[in-house]
Amino acid sequence: MAGEANVFAVEDRRRGRYGLIYLEDIDHDDFRALPSGAKLVYFALLPFAAAATGRAYPKAETLARITGLSVRTVRRATADLEGAGFIEVSKKHLSEWRRVNLYTLIGKV
Repeated sequence: MAGEANVFAVEDRRRGRYGLIYLEDIDHDDFRALPSGAKLVYFALLPFAAAATGRAYPKAETLARITGLSVRTVRRATADLEGAGFIEVSKKHLSEWRRVNLYTLIGKV
């Protein structure tokens, strides 16, 4: 199939989730300029993102556990990713008292 070499899959077999990485989204100077922690967090977000919307809402603690980074470094990395235009971060209200970060992955082509 044409273009297959430009797509890489990230799979979480325990939960049956996966995410796709398109080479054109990461093979440019903006992505290379990111700190390594931001790249790691970006790849960790992929299995959580819904295929149709690119939205994910894992806890910072979950991303820290997956990546081996501290929670503070994960928060800094998500700010770096948002500043570079790779994700948007907003609040999702689950109830009157409970909010979570909603991460929307944005393809930069």
